[in-house]
Amino acid sequence: MEVDDFCIDFEAEIVRHLIESKREGSRLRNSQLSDSEIISILILFHYGQFTNFKAFYTRYVCAHLNDLFPDLVSYQRFVALKKKVAVPLMMFLKTRGLGKCRGISFIDSTHLKVCHNRRIHQHKTFKKVAERGFCSIGWFLWF
Repeated sequence: MEVDDFCIDFEAEIVRHLIESKREGSRLRNSQLSDSEIISILILFHYGQFTNFKAFYTRYVCAHLNDLFPDLVSYQRFVALKKKVAVPLMMFLKTRGLGKCRGISFIDSTHLKVCHNRRIHQHKTFKKVAERGFCSIGWFLWF
């Protein structure tokens, strides 16, 4: 319901700021799934225990959620439609999907490699901020 309300507001705001195209003959055909349905399925994937989106869509959404999404499309078509809702999804997550910070935050501690081990001594771009570290894989230059 919240995703649906957001998509209605977002679409109205986008239409208000659109510049008319002078190109004639362009097709603007509506898809079977609405933007809010696509966003809802993408959010639902992250709440489940599936690690593979294709398995989630084909085995769970198509099999068990037909009553909630009566106009489901094939997996290939859904993947093609995902790019259409990238901006509204990010805006929804930014404006309504993030909780308030309560003073404790968790971050991902995965190292970000800056360069290959053989070039650590030659590396100059992140010289002041990158550090040399060691993990189960070996030595690396990282943030």
